[in-house]
Amino acid sequence: MDTPLFTVSVADWVADNAAIRTVREQVFIEEQGVSEADEWDDEDALSWHVLVLTTNRDAVATGRLQSDAKITRMAVLAPWRDQQLGSMVLNALLDIAAQNELPAVWLHAQQAAVG
Repeated sequence: MDTPLFTVSVADWVADNAAIRTVREQVFIEEQGVSEADEWDDEDALSWHVLVLTTNRDAVATGRLQSDAKITRMAVLAPWRDQQLGSMVLNALLDIAAQNELPAVWLHAQQAAVG
């Protein structure tokens, strides 16, 4: 039986803060030049978060679902792109939305990520 290369888990902002921050800092702040002031906001503590972990438990992707049903802050580390990890994050966030009976969600994404 094959062992999955990745696991997707619901993350806790307090307990998993370092892992979430590591992914988002690399993708948004370092790669894309987003200011730290713009990256971190009060929504983090109020949102549902997910993490994609490797078999070594390294965080390689993340995303959040805000209480207003907006999906934001989806990020995949560069070496791990093109492996459907963004889809894994999105599906996990959609599952959370369904479990919490959100009637609709909307995705806040960069134009390049729309496809």
